[in-house]
Amino acid sequence: MIGLMQHVLPQRHSLLKQYTPNTDAGADLARSVGPSAEFLQMPIAFNYRFQQNTFIKYTDRGVVNLQRSIAFNAYTIIKPTEEAVPLGPKATLPPEESLTPYLQALIKQIKAELVKRPIITRHLLYNKLGWDKRTKLRQAAVYCGYFFESGPWREALIRWGIDPRKDPAFRRFQTVSFMSYLKSGKTKHNKTFDQHVHTLGQMSREELETEHTFDGTHVSRTGNLFQFCDITDPLIAKILATKDIRTTCAPTFQGWYHVGTWAKATVILKDKMNTILAKGTPDDSIYQRVKAWPEMWDDREMAAQYKEEINDRLTHQQRRREHEVMHNVRWAARNPRYAFEKMESSSQPRGNATEEEAAEDLEEPDVAEDLTETPVTAEAILNEDSGDLEGEVDEEEDEDGQEGEDGDQSEVDDDQDQAMDGVWEVDDDDNDDDDDDDDDRDTPLLSARAVSKGPIPFGGLYRA
Repeated sequence: MIGLMQHVLPQRHSLLKQYTPNTDAGADLARSVGPSAEFLQMPIAFNYRFQQNTFIKYTDRGVVNLQRSIAFNAYTIIKPTEEAVPLGPKATLPPEESLTPYLQALIKQIKAELVKRPIITRHLLYNKLGWDKRTKLRQAAVYCGYFFESGPWREALIRWGIDPRKDPAFRRFQTVSFMSYLKSGKTKHNKTFDQHVHTLGQMSREELETEHTFDGTHVSRTGNLFQFCDITDPLIAKILATKDIRTTCAPTFQGWYHVGTWAKATVILKDKMNTILAKGTPDDSIYQRVKAWPEMWDDREMAAQYKEEINDRLTHQQRRREHEVMHNVRWAARNPRYAFEKMESSSQPRGNATEEEAAEDLEEPDVAEDLTETPVTAEAILNEDSGDLEGEVDEEEDEDGQEGEDGDQSEVDDDQDQAMDGVWEVDDDDNDDDDDDDDDRDTPLLSARAVSKGPIPFGGLYRA
């Protein structure tokens, strides 16, 4: 084109003789394409060096986009306070019949697993169906169920039409995850994570069969998201087997369990994990007094039970670990985020503690109370039909939002953008959750609907 402008358009014979047209196939990529056609005064054909998208294929059955992903925009995620649950996938999804036979087969496999267990985690799905199918499993999952963006069943795939908030039998499927315990001493991301997943993809089903469980002596190699029914440690399982549960579900925090039950189970689980990861052996004797605590208690009464032991320096030194567990359980009942951050910091090696540091443990910190849920009182039950009380409850739920239902879950919004690949982030906060209440910092208390963007199912960065 430039040659034509320089040699032909001037209409000079000397320049015309110098013009040699390029007969090579295709455009000359070494030369400038010249000005855009929109600045020219005449309509001409212009070569924009267009190249066909290599991921678009034209077949007899139509155009096929090899990069099309239905997973990331098609998840059905609802708030834990929604009144109704979805009954089927989004209408905008392609029909199942139009999917590839491989994807249809995965959908059938996931639905078969949901028949056995109506609420299932990615951890269990990957271990059962194969880590080498992670990407396709995420795409198939959108046809099989929905997710709560937070709450007791966070990050769990729930079968269409099942509402675990309506039946206490579903409390055994509640989830808990701890996002900051380390297993290998280095972060698994990018190439390291790919190598880790590749290794898991080579493992047999028998090797992965129990990796989604916690037996009190081993820590999973494949993740840190557990359902209560998969915690086989006898001590924790007995705590969770209690018949003393809530009459109504707390959808933004501890679900069907009383806060005391939830605090005891999660703190002991975390403490045992920290001990195992530190190459130690958990000692069940330090949990016996906590295990005997009621499912609901007055914090001052519990503190009074061992206050004299705390004030006696010698006794406190002898029972330091037991007192730490008792402290953490009380704190977790009031403010889970504070408790699990405290546990995580105390699990880090600090060398030899000085007398001043040891003396600090004798002091009772002022832990801000978690106001996530409206306390269940006799007056509230007797007046539950009152419109004024109902309005106050709804307003409080909207203002206080959702607590860290999985314990000390790390803040979700920092991880979501990089969580789409199914990599689990390990942050300084133990359980990823944007919904945790204030932790002695002067941050404003926002509503759950305003703050929580919800988890990305089958997502997150994993450091273990």
